[in-house]
Amino acid sequence: MSRRDSPEWADHIMGALNYLDWIEGIIMGIVYRDITPHRIAVPHPDGDFWETFRGAFWNAGSTKRLLKSFGVRVYWHGFNGREVFFHVSKRQAVWADTILARAGVPTTTPEHDPRRSRSGHSAGPMYKTWRQQGEERRRTAAQKRRQNRPGLWARIRKAAK
Repeated sequence: MSRRDSPEWADHIMGALNYLDWIEGIIMGIVYRDITPHRIAVPHPDGDFWETFRGAFWNAGSTKRLLKSFGVRVYWHGFNGREVFFHVSKRQAVWADTILARAGVPTTTPEHDPRRSRSGHSAGPMYKTWRQQGEERRRTAAQKRRQNRPGLWARIRKAAK
């Protein structure tokens, strides 16, 4: 039984009746040309999993934001009494699994490609997001421009000659 007042079977019923997300999943599957996407599931926020887990708390929203910051398209959301799930296209599934493993997100679904599990679970720093990489490129380009530009006294001497 979960920690809240409503019974777990209510989540199972309400998750199964979530037809709008099913329709959205089919439409987005057609748009992304991937009708059978890779499913990623995170333990339900009110489930018993979090009482024994020693890591940080991850809900579906923070997990989806993490994946979107790395350019992974997330769609077709749903839930049941045990987990909250969403889908990513199969072309991005290995990258999504690697990001989630590096960040320490507990998932209840198997990895898309188990052969790559060793590289994804290796310890190390988290990858930089595209936004962070762009800011770093702009910052280094501005520093190079400043270094190549002559200073005030050099410009005055050049103008005096």
